[in-house]
Amino acid sequence: MTNSIKYTLAGLLLLLLTVSFTMPGDWYVFNTKGATIEFPKKPTTQVQNQKTAIGELNMEISIYDATKDTFATTNFIYALVTTEYPDTAVNSNKKENIAIFFRGAIDQAVKNVAGKILSEQAIELDGFPGRAVKVSFDNDMAVVNMRGYLVHNKLYMLQVIAETGKDQNPLLLRFLHSLKLKA
Repeated sequence: MTNSIKYTLAGLLLLLLTVSFTMPGDWYVFNTKGATIEFPKKPTTQVQNQKTAIGELNMEISIYDATKDTFATTNFIYALVTTEYPDTAVNSNKKENIAIFFRGAIDQAVKNVAGKILSEQAIELDGFPGRAVKVSFDNDMAVVNMRGYLVHNKLYMLQVIAETGKDQNPLLLRFLHSLKLKA
């Protein structure tokens, strides 16, 4: 057997082992109004009403605390926060206000954890605008990876809190890429 075949087989075996250990079990498909997302296990959900300058906002907060799980990796928390805004105030069709909207949402999230932005990038989901942001906090011990998408007047904010330096793992990426909009 040639060395190249040995290396190829070894690489395939390593890939198979990595996938089998990093993707445990079937994930829970969580349905929310207008979208689905996959969590490692069933999240807990609560609704909060918050009074703001543009009116009362309803926030649906779904969280899975991975620190209580036996297969927990370096990810601590998986969360989806869905907020519906008054259509006249916030809407993805109002292109001139999108940058200002995301700047405010990101700055507030960073302030909430007393963190610092490590990276920020404009992204899209099915043609709707979004932002991918990585924030360091807790004296650089943890990182929150966020993806926010503005779909008409609804913000879908995905967040995974992970250990610093281990924040691009397959479970985190699976969650961040699993949001699917309903037709």
